[in-house]
Order: sequence, then structure tokens, then C-alpha cells
Amino acid sequence: MKILVMNGSARRGKSINLKITHAFLEGFCEADQNAAGGETATVEEINLYDKKISPCMADFSCWFKTPGECVIDDDVREIYERIEKADLVIWSMPLYVFGIPSVVAALLDRSMINLKPAIDIDERGWSTHPGFAGHPEKHMVIMSGAFPDTEGNFDGAVFQMRRNFGWN
Repeated sequence: MKILVMNGSARRGKSINLKITHAFLEGFCEADQNAAGGETATVEEINLYDKKISPCMADFSCWFKTPGECVIDDDVREIYERIEKADLVIWSMPLYVFGIPSVVAALLDRSMINLKPAIDIDERGWSTHPGFAGHPEKHMVIMSGAFPDTEGNFDGAVFQMRRNFGWN
């Protein structure tokens, strides 16, 4: 199994959330190795704050001029190639002002390259763009915050990640 960790913390390797993610991976990889008959998972980590991730220009070139290709030359193309090759993508990030860190938001904004310029209605009756190539079943989020309670504090982040990767 190929696991890709998307570290969305500005603290990079010193991130408390990343330590939680590493603890999860230790148990997960052990269980996966036992289930896979001894085959070990490989884990790759991308520190998003070390990558050049420009904001989306919303010029829609990726839809109409060069479908599936962004005109911005930065690290996003390489990141999405790694996401596509992974069996499991773990989005590891802290809670920032009731939402996701800006570097994660910028990367998700650039996922337009994987969408079609059409509108579908999903099972909830909500408008959505079809064609996201991110395979929602292979994404998970590990997120932490300094609040002693969780009610309401993670709602914005949970909503955004579910809209990007599916409700389950």
C-alpha cells in the first residue's frame, strides 16, 4: 500500500498534528502488514509549506483551453500526480480559525483541473461539478485544534473536506 501524507502544518516536522498522524500510521501500517501477509506499506510525506503552491487564477484555462492542465507552473502538478498514485492520502493539518490552513485551501482550489465545466446535482440535491479524479474513498483527514471542546469548532473544515472528498 502506498500512503501519502499531506502535511498542512507550518510547523512542518514539529507539528503536533503530524505526531498524531505518525502514531496513527504506526498502528495502521502494522495492521495493514498483518492483513497483507507481511507486505509493508510505503509512506511518503509532503510538507505543503515547503512547496510552491500558487493560488488559482480562475481563468478557466484548465477547463476550456487546456483541459485538465493548469497554466500555472509550480509544484501542484507534481503533488496531484503523487495523490493519483497513492492508495491512501492522509490530510494532516491543524485547525486554523475554524478552517483549514491556507496552503491546503490553495491546493484544493487548484483541484479545478480535475473537474468538468458542468453542474450535476448530488444525492443531497446540492450542485456540484462532476469528474473529481481524487477517488474520495482513499482520502482521510487527521486534524487537531487547541480547543478543549469540538462542537462547532471543526464544522467549517469538515464541511470543506467532505465537499471535496465525499461525505463518508
